[in-house]
Amino acid sequence: MEDRRSIALLVALTGILLGIGWYWKSNAPRIEMGPYQALGEIAAEEVSKLIGHRGTITLVVEDTSEGKDAVLETQLAAFQVALKRSGQATVNRVESIRLDPMARMAGGGAVPHDQLRRIAQQAPTPGALVLFMPCPPLGPDDVVALRQVKVRLVVLSAHIPGYKEMLRNGAIDLAILPKPTSADEPNGPIPVTVRQWFDREYRLVTPDQADSLAY
Repeated sequence: MEDRRSIALLVALTGILLGIGWYWKSNAPRIEMGPYQALGEIAAEEVSKLIGHRGTITLVVEDTSEGKDAVLETQLAAFQVALKRSGQATVNRVESIRLDPMARMAGGGAVPHDQLRRIAQQAPTPGALVLFMPCPPLGPDDVVALRQVKVRLVVLSAHIPGYKEMLRNGAIDLAILPKPTSADEPNGPIPVTVRQWFDREYRLVTPDQADSLAY
């Protein structure tokens, strides 16, 4: 009799736990992937255009081996699919950058300068280096090095200080940044197409548009 009661109690507890798990899963906040898919697709089209629709592309991302990053996965998948439609350019490899807490704090989450130089020097040419994370400060020597290896630098990240000058001096060939928003600005209708998502959320900044940035 006691065994039957124990089994019944165990079954009941299991049911309760499964119910709680289902509740939290079904009520967990969902991330709208439209903006991230749009970023990946339009970035691929713009990078392909930048290198004449041919050549090789190296993608640089933050290492996510310790935890799944659905946003980054969506961006990369959309980039690959759109790139195949845009010409003959191909992704040569994806470089994963591991940042420890101290490095992240010191560099604001940017690619460490020495690693960026190494990746650029090893990248097949002609081609592009696409950063899905912030770019470290780059000076005249870095510009010369990038030009020598014939690699175009594209940055997809938040707008951080220094991008204006790096676009001016030619270190960055294209920056894709979040569009500034105002709390008083209405959101408008929900975008439907990839282009609508992109135009609402992001902006393309080329060297000749560097002065449009605040810093």
